[in-house]
Amino acid sequence: MGTDGEKKFARHFAALRGKADARRGAQVFATQCATCHVFAGKGFGVGPGLDGEAGRPAESLLLDILDPGQNLTAGYATFLAKTKKGDSHAGVLSAESATSITLTGTGGVKTVVLRNDLASMEKLPLSLMPLTFADALKPLEAADLIAYLKSRPSPGSLVLFDEDPGFPALLGAGWGKAEFDWRDGATGNACVTVKGFQRYSRQLPGWKFPIREKPAEGEFRYMKIAMKTRGSRGMMLELAADGSFPPESMPIRTYYAGENSTGWKSNELAREIPHKWQTFTIDLWRGNGDFNLTGMAFTVMGGEASYDGIELRRKP
Repeated sequence: MGTDGEKKFARHFAALRGKADARRGAQVFATQCATCHVFAGKGFGVGPGLDGEAGRPAESLLLDILDPGQNLTAGYATFLAKTKKGDSHAGVLSAESATSITLTGTGGVKTVVLRNDLASMEKLPLSLMPLTFADALKPLEAADLIAYLKSRPSPGSLVLFDEDPGFPALLGAGWGKAEFDWRDGATGNACVTVKGFQRYSRQLPGWKFPIREKPAEGEFRYMKIAMKTRGSRGMMLELAADGSFPPESMPIRTYYAGENSTGWKSNELAREIPHKWQTFTIDLWRGNGDFNLTGMAFTVMGGEASYDGIELRRKP
């Protein structure tokens, strides 16, 4: 056996080598997964959508199902809110405002808690999926479920950020602040806004997206992103490959609009700073070659910079 996960769930991994039935897998999805995930238009979007998973290796999919807490997807962390009356509510942070927060739980049930009623709120290093899920899901059922998820061709695009309230908190390093911004959004009601120079993460949870010249299923080449600033001279986006950002002396995996006063080499997206939402489509493979996208850095030169609708695509 290779990984610790394969040793821990040996019987489930062994079942992958047998004959699986996607039709039985559809029933497993309906009873075990649809309360939190959407696939083929069915289910509740509490956790990450599963339509784009067909291109992933069966072993990787299985490990995420059996041990969901080991690699949480960006924007889908579980939060626990406790009220001054002693009530507790757990769920994904699906919305927040100056006066309230909204947690979404199993079955898409939403709970709104007023900030004045909050005693505490903490982010848990856990998935909403039950810790006993691996015990409840029999090896053959797991194999059938994987067959069902791989029976639907993965789409030509994958949304990385679009109104995920938990995403800014995952940008845990850098001089500055990242926040979920409700003032306006390019593709909806909100965006992520960076102030005070930079916020970044070399390895975002669940991120390892292959960038290739001729992308197959589960691989991509282009990124679509909307950008704008308030009171800034320039803004920049840097991409991490396998946990590492590019060197400051080389213009690889880094892009800017407006003025680049950082001193770092970068590729110009637009000479004029975008004071209104402007959407860019970036060829990630050109000039960079093959790499696995694992993280991002958002930089602003004065003022603040906003980003929205971040999406990977096979075609421009």
